[in-house]
Amino acid sequence: MFQLQFAPETETDLYSSGDKLGQFQKQVGTEIYSAIVSRPFHSLQSRFIGEAAANLHGSTAKAVDNQIQTLKNDFNAIAQSISRGTTAELSMRSRFERLLHCTAAFLVSTKKLDVELVSLFVRMPVTFQSTPILRAAVNSWTWLLNAFPESEGLVMHEIFTALEESIEKGLGLFGSKPPLASPFTTKMTMTAPAEKIHKVPPGVEEGHLLLLQVLTPRISSSDVRSMAQALVKKITDNPRKVTRSNRKAYFQLLRYCFGVAKEASGGGSPLSYDLIRYGALRLGLSWFADAPSWADSSQPSTITEELEIIRRVISAVQSLPPQTRPDSFTGPIYGSFETFNTTTTNLTELLSILIENERQRLLVWMNPQGEAAHPYANPGLEQVRWQALISAAATVDPSAIVHIPVRFSSKPAPKQEVAAFVESRPWDFVHLGDTLRFILDSKLRSGRGQLGLDARALLVFAPVSPVKAIHMLVGGKSSAPHPWITQYLIRVLEFYPSDVVFFYIPQVVQALRYDSKGYLEHFILETAYSSQLFAHQIVWNMKANMYRDFAGGEGKTEDVLKPRFEQIIEKIVKSFSVKDQDFYEREFRFFSEVTGISGKLKDFIKKPKEEKKKKIDEELRKIKVEPGVYLPSNPDAVVVDINYDSGRPLQSHAKAPYMATFKVKHRNIASKARSPTEVHLDDSEVENRAAIFKVGDDCRQDVLALQLIAIFKEIYASVGLEQLYVFPYRTVATAPGCGVIEVIPNASSRDQIGREQVNSLYDYFIAQYGVPDTLEFQRARSAFARSLAAYSIIMYILQIKDRHNGNLMFDKAGHILHIDFGFLFDIAPGGLPPPGFESSPFKLTTEFIQVLGGSPQAETYKWFVDMSIRGYLAARPYVDEIVQIVELMIESGLPCFKDATLPRLRSRFQPDMTERDAAQFMIERVKESHQNTRTVLYDEFQFRQNGIPYHR
Repeated sequence: MFQLQFAPETETDLYSSGDKLGQFQKQVGTEIYSAIVSRPFHSLQSRFIGEAAANLHGSTAKAVDNQIQTLKNDFNAIAQSISRGTTAELSMRSRFERLLHCTAAFLVSTKKLDVELVSLFVRMPVTFQSTPILRAAVNSWTWLLNAFPESEGLVMHEIFTALEESIEKGLGLFGSKPPLASPFTTKMTMTAPAEKIHKVPPGVEEGHLLLLQVLTPRISSSDVRSMAQALVKKITDNPRKVTRSNRKAYFQLLRYCFGVAKEASGGGSPLSYDLIRYGALRLGLSWFADAPSWADSSQPSTITEELEIIRRVISAVQSLPPQTRPDSFTGPIYGSFETFNTTTTNLTELLSILIENERQRLLVWMNPQGEAAHPYANPGLEQVRWQALISAAATVDPSAIVHIPVRFSSKPAPKQEVAAFVESRPWDFVHLGDTLRFILDSKLRSGRGQLGLDARALLVFAPVSPVKAIHMLVGGKSSAPHPWITQYLIRVLEFYPSDVVFFYIPQVVQALRYDSKGYLEHFILETAYSSQLFAHQIVWNMKANMYRDFAGGEGKTEDVLKPRFEQIIEKIVKSFSVKDQDFYEREFRFFSEVTGISGKLKDFIKKPKEEKKKKIDEELRKIKVEPGVYLPSNPDAVVVDINYDSGRPLQSHAKAPYMATFKVKHRNIASKARSPTEVHLDDSEVENRAAIFKVGDDCRQDVLALQLIAIFKEIYASVGLEQLYVFPYRTVATAPGCGVIEVIPNASSRDQIGREQVNSLYDYFIAQYGVPDTLEFQRARSAFARSLAAYSIIMYILQIKDRHNGNLMFDKAGHILHIDFGFLFDIAPGGLPPPGFESSPFKLTTEFIQVLGGSPQAETYKWFVDMSIRGYLAARPYVDEIVQIVELMIESGLPCFKDATLPRLRSRFQPDMTERDAAQFMIERVKESHQNTRTVLYDEFQFRQNGIPYHR
């Protein structure tokens, strides 16, 4: 009888430490690594074979049958444990792996194939849905197939059957997952990224990838050819069932399907080859139905593997033989062989172009500073027959053509052809909200235009993002959109939770300028009724936008929307219950008193700081903390007291901002509650939360800048670049020329560091974190490089100026953080035309370079450049959304806007460049910024004018 406690070593013990083995592989090289790692498993095989031989020595046929039954019982026992969930996962894995090796050893030793045992041996690991178990199973199956070739037919049959069951049940690679959501359709937050980046563990599709590694070498086997063709037909019947969340697994499956197609061309029915080839092409196109995605830059070995698989897929596609006309033909869609042949030829050409584009994108992502090369291996894109290719693809899978313009943004033809096709057949695209931009042309958007019957598709069209909906509501500005379109867009805004739309309150308020029919006002009132916190924020924003000129509190010019704002605010307040209205009055009264202190400091601007502080503390003591009030910059934190001695005047030209610290406690329940006064406080400790208050200073521009910084943060995170660190601290404009600004915790300005500690940033890092060889210093250097890259992209695209050392902060981790955004887009210090005196794309001074390693050849400096390029590439696909957000604010009266603001903003994204050209463009911006003379001169000017120190 077999005993399951033979060997202390298991597959889990040998292969579970993937990260450590990966490091070891780099140290010793791939060949030596493979030889070393393979030995333990060979030793394991020998041990199991020895045990099997000992148990089988002199055994009768009945004894062998008994041993088969024992193995079956062991499989069934594990299955019962799994179904009951009574066994710990690690213990189960160890037990299961031993059983797999025992079974393989038994089958190899006896050369007896029991159908039921082989079925359990193959199917159960697939059912277990564990990648480590499947890895052990694949090793055991491969051992059996190599040592006992006669088992191939039965083993492969069971593998194919298990895969077909996975398809039917939607498991692993065949468990269709929704595409990654656009960052503009999810809740955006004004917070710092998480310090710890959590990598998603490999999905079950990785296990199916292992199965493909067993199947692929056996494509040409006569025992499996028919089964392989049946599997491919089942897979490609509905390509959307294949998950597109794992590029490596998807393209390995695609490679397998094309391999089966090629084998089918060598014999059998021509029709069979045609159908398999057609199905494989459909599967290939399905990958491109989602927006282009990037790879995990922290896993270069995975990117290398993906590139190799993609290279092989391209080769497989291009080596497919043409169809041979069969005696009788009935295509899957088309009635004639000629039509079908033309379509599949076009699909083959388009798929080759698309996959090559995918490969080129990955090459740029893996090596951002690599030399520019011809973008595609196939003939130049100028000769591509876009109309024929797009028409063929749209007939097979309309979704596959939607993102072609994004992939080939440097070519106008793809966009024109896709737009024409979508506009002619809108019902094929109702499930794709992003295609609405192709349908709503100038004629359709006109309020007086005639809508054709196809416009009824708007009744069922999928939602666009909130910012696109708000932008479309504005229409052509000279005329409102057609009522049908307006109703669709309001339905879109109502579709999203209020905490998603909450982020776009500044744009919602400005869009009221074009809300002639009152649809948007109705949406605001309904949302304000359902969320009191939304109501508070939109009232503050409307109050802040009632005047266009309030510098110094004089010469106010009413905005044309002021009367309407007042009417809407009145309607919102009247909708409150008695309890909610009382809370509203307490909250707004409290912060009117707090922000009002800044206005009372105007007469103290020229006086010493001591007198200013005395005045602040005096005024703070007059303020009564009423129950439930909160900081507008942090609705989750309820103010329970004020630190009355915390007043601190801040330096500002002709303004009187000040900082104060509040004692706060967090709410027990998320702040989405209708009435925050009904939410109890939790048992957490009281925290100190500092805020800056301003009067006579237009905080709306800071609100916009920080909103855009938060958007970049979400874009970085959406493509796996969470390491790019920015801190979009919250700022709320609460009244004309008034606002509250969240203070970044545990951070000091570069100005303060220079005055109080050391002048050199590199010396500061050594004093703070230790010498460069220490782990603490390396972590801080990494934090600096990651945040510098993240902000450098933003500083360039938004043209944020006035980057003297008083506007740069450093937190305890070493991140650089930017504050004070009084100059951005087309306004610069001194009133100079763009780009102003600070013509450098961003600040990259000598002391920054010293921290990065001292020169462009330093590894950290190179890493900084790589991250800057990747962040720039990640942001470029969202140029339309970012421009739309800014465009909605153009009429707000903010001084940063000029006639050419929007085209200049768009041009900085270089939307017409290829990825490789865009990467080279960003490299040039880094070189231009490197020790830029004007940056140094501006620091010198600030030192002489305002005494702000800098490192020479």
